[in-house]
Amino acid sequence: MIDLLIYVTYKSHIKTIEYDQYLLTDKALLQLIAEQPGGLISPKHLSDITSLNKKQSKARLTYLLNQKILKYHYDSSFKYYYSLKNPIDTRPAPTLSDKPFLTVEDILRLFKHHNHQLTIQDVCIDTGLPIPVIKREFKYFIKEKIVKLLYTNGIGTQSISYILNEPYRNNPDAFLEKEEQINFELEEILEPEIKKYKQ
Repeated sequence: MIDLLIYVTYKSHIKTIEYDQYLLTDKALLQLIAEQPGGLISPKHLSDITSLNKKQSKARLTYLLNQKILKYHYDSSFKYYYSLKNPIDTRPAPTLSDKPFLTVEDILRLFKHHNHQLTIQDVCIDTGLPIPVIKREFKYFIKEKIVKLLYTNGIGTQSISYILNEPYRNNPDAFLEKEEQINFELEEILEPEIKKYKQ
């Protein structure tokens, strides 16, 4: 029942997410959550310490929860708190292109930097890109059978990461051979998506 309520809340607020990145980017939000006492934040506290209102705060946290980046907790009065599923990697990010999307070379550098397994959180922290843009791009890579999803189940939890598909996993140069065409297609696909987040 709680999961159903979270899903309905997520669906009703999803459209507000793309328009409030200018108030608080996804990267800044993840870092803010990590900095809270105990790594916990409530929608009310998020709205108190940022430019997001209460509705936006709830929508953003619910979205991250549904992306399996956050987990939720609640107290005896059913007040909700959210925390990161995984700690933020605080190492300096690899040097990436200045494109408003991930190029083929960027992807390979990120995979190498994170031991050939990437999470959405890793990519967001290293690039600063909005999470919906990252997901849209990886959806393309999955469709092209370059990347695949890896699901990891724990007790009451599930996490998602990305790994390179074969033959690219063992031969990244095969991926680089397609760089020009893939980068062109991504630019075409992501241009309208990226415009949503520019204010």
